[in-house]
Amino acid sequence: MTAGRPSAPAPARNRAVVARRLRPAPGGPGEFGTAQLVAIEIAGVALGAAAFAATPAAIGAGAVIAAGAIAAGLSRSGGRWAYQSLGLRSAMRRRRRAGARGLLAPGFQVYGYDDRGSQIGIGQDREGWFIAVAIGGAGDAIGHERHSLRLDRLLRLLDEGTARPSAVQLVSFRTVAPATGPLPNSPAAHSYRELLGMVTGRQTGPATQQTWVALRLTASDALEASADRGGGMDGVNRTLAAMAGRLGKALNTAGVPYEVLDAHALNQAVHAACGLDGARPGTPVTARERWRGWVAAGRQHVAYEVERWPDAFDPAAVQALAGVPAEQLVVSVVAARRGAELRLRTIVRVMAAPDRLTAAVQTVRESTRTLGVRLRPLHGQHQPGVYGSAPTGGGTL
Repeated sequence: MTAGRPSAPAPARNRAVVARRLRPAPGGPGEFGTAQLVAIEIAGVALGAAAFAATPAAIGAGAVIAAGAIAAGLSRSGGRWAYQSLGLRSAMRRRRRAGARGLLAPGFQVYGYDDRGSQIGIGQDREGWFIAVAIGGAGDAIGHERHSLRLDRLLRLLDEGTARPSAVQLVSFRTVAPATGPLPNSPAAHSYRELLGMVTGRQTGPATQQTWVALRLTASDALEASADRGGGMDGVNRTLAAMAGRLGKALNTAGVPYEVLDAHALNQAVHAACGLDGARPGTPVTARERWRGWVAAGRQHVAYEVERWPDAFDPAAVQALAGVPAEQLVVSVVAARRGAELRLRTIVRVMAAPDRLTAAVQTVRESTRTLGVRLRPLHGQHQPGVYGSAPTGGGTL
C-alpha cells in the first residue's frame, strides 16, 4: 500500500475554501466600468458620424455630443466619477428632508414574534427584515466576556438548509469604558473617557467589546422563502424564526454562548451600535448628516469601507481589525450570495466626541495601514454606513 500525501488539517482547508470563495463587493466608486465604456462608445460613434457627414454642422454637433458623453462618463470628483457624487448628494438631500422619520433608516421598526413560546425580535426597513443574536448574551451589557467567533463558521448558513438568509453579518463594537457600570454611550462612560484623556493623553485604555451576529432576509428573497411557510407576513416571520434556529445550532456546535435578541434587546442593540443609547429618555435625538460624517446625540461618526485586504483574505483578519485601538469602533462584515461566490463588504466606523474625532480617526488609519488594510471613506453615505454597520444584517447600504 502506498501512503497518500498527508492532507491539510480540516480548519486550514476550510479557511482556504472560504478565502477562495470570498470576493470584495464589486463596483467600487471610481472603478472603470460599463458606464465609462458606454461614454467612450457614444463619443466614438458621434465623432465617426460627424466625420462621415463631413459638414460643419454635423462636425459641430458630433463634437458637442462627444464632449458631453466624455464629461458625463469620465469626469471625477473626490475619488469618484462625477455622476456618482451627484447621485450620492441627491440621496443625502432626500435623507435630510426625511428628518426624524428617517433618523436611522426609512421604514425602520422593530417588533416581537412569538416562536412557540420564545420571543424573537424582528427588525424591518424598506429593504427587508433582520434578526440578531448577542454573543455571550444580551445581558452582558458592556461585553465583559470575550468569545471568539470566526466568520467562516457562519458562512455555511448561506449555502445549506431551507431557511437561508440573504446575508450574514458579524458586528464588533469596541469601546473604552469603566470595568463595570454604565452603558458605552452613557454620560458616565463619556465622562470616564474624558478623564482618561486628561490623565493619560489618550482615550484607548481598557476596552470592552460587544459582538452580534445578524441575519437579513431581503424583500425579494422573502417571497420565495416564505411561500413554503404559509406566505405573507406570517410566512416571513416563520422563515426568520427558522433562520434564528439555524444560527443557534451553528453557534452551539462551535461552543459559542449566545442569546437571541427579543424586540427590546434588538432595538437597544441597534441604537447602541449607532451611538444613540446614551440619549436622555423622552428627549428627541437631533441628527445631522454631512458629506464627511454623521452627527447625533453628541457623537460624530465617520464610516469607512475596507477597499483592500492583505494579499490573501483570512477571516482571522477581521478579529485583528476589530482590535484596532480607538475610543469607540464598530467593525461590520457582511457576506452575501452572488452566484457561486460570497461577496464581502466590511465597514469600519469611528465614533467619538467632535473634538476628539480627528485623533481617533488618525489612530484607526495608522493601525489599519499596519495591518495592510486600505480604507475608503464613505463620503455621502455616512448615515447609511452607521445603520448598515449596526446589527441590521447590513442595513440599506
